[in-house]
Amino acid sequence: VQLQPEGTTLGLLGQAYQAGGQMDRAVDAYQRAVAAAPEQPTLRHDLGLARQAAGQLPLAEATFRAVLARDSTAAETWSALGGLLLQEMRYADAVVALEKAVRLRPDLRGAYLNLGTALEARGEWSAAINAYSGYLRHTNEADSLRKQVRVQVRELRSRIRP
Repeated sequence: VQLQPEGTTLGLLGQAYQAGGQMDRAVDAYQRAVAAAPEQPTLRHDLGLARQAAGQLPLAEATFRAVLARDSTAAETWSALGGLLLQEMRYADAVVALEKAVRLRPDLRGAYLNLGTALEARGEWSAAINAYSGYLRHTNEADSLRKQVRVQVRELRSRIRP
């Protein structure tokens, strides 16, 4: 039997609580995991996600920004921050974060989808089409959202060219 480091074990506990919808317990487990293993950026990222799911949006944003202060190339965290900013309807800030995410990791499908949504909310339809097209380039035919995204692209094109 091989024992896991305390931070890893607490991170797994946080995941289990999160999967079970027990967000307050997940946040607590992730906070203890970060305290036990502050050098593991994924634990801090996961803490941000748990805080977001628990509705602790300002704390979640601060957590994501703390990860990015340590590693500005953390594409998944840029994407998570962008999703949170989109949730808060801070579209301009969301666009900045999501553009960084897809620049760093061109295969982050969710970032393209959120970027398209933020751009569309800003009325930037051509740019939204480009973002949605990035999503489509990185999905296969089995993806459940693919058809909806194609419909949305057609709708945006009709707004541009009536």
